Amino acid sequence: MNICVFLSAADLDDRYTGPARLPGKGGHTLVWGGSDVGLMKVVADGVEEAGGRLLGVSVEFLAAKARAGVDEMVVAKDLAMGVPPRL
Repeated sequence: MNICVFLSAADLDDRYTGPARLPGKGGHTLVWGGSDVGLMKVVADGVEEAGGRLLGVSVEFLAAKARAGVDEMVVAKDLAMGVPPRL
């Protein structure tokens, strides 16, 4: 199963970090913000420890915080979504 989460990159206490490890219990594929800090690191650690697959999605300006050694990392130029011009 693919599980997609985008969550805090802040370091938080156990009431948040404990539940963040749950997706790793089933060995699923995690699609997440690709970061190796805060809750994004915790959820990726849980999935990796359970033998799951890591697929990160990030942007160039956050590349320094990207997790190394993932199964796949997609890095977009920026957060723009190709907004059409105003009429």
